[in-house]
Amino acid sequence: MLDKQTEAHMNDPQVGDRFHEMYSFWVEVLERDFDCVTIREDRGDNSHPERTFFTLEQFQQAYAYKTPGLGYWITYYPETSDA
Repeated sequence: MLDKQTEAHMNDPQVGDRFHEMYSFWVEVLERDFDCVTIREDRGDNSHPERTFFTLEQFQQAYAYKTPGLGYWITYYPETSDA
């Protein structure tokens, strides 16, 4: 179920969406303006860089596995317990 949610939110990221990789690397969508997506990465080394992707495809490719069809190496983290 989370794979489908991850795919849906990667295709249409909204402000406040959060994704994680093993709970030690987090991505939060800070701003969305058409295809432009600004995120903050929260890393295990306590760094919090912001990145802006100027196309939705750039955002998706940054977190996609290199082998096509395998999806993303981050997982959508729903705010509610209905995941």
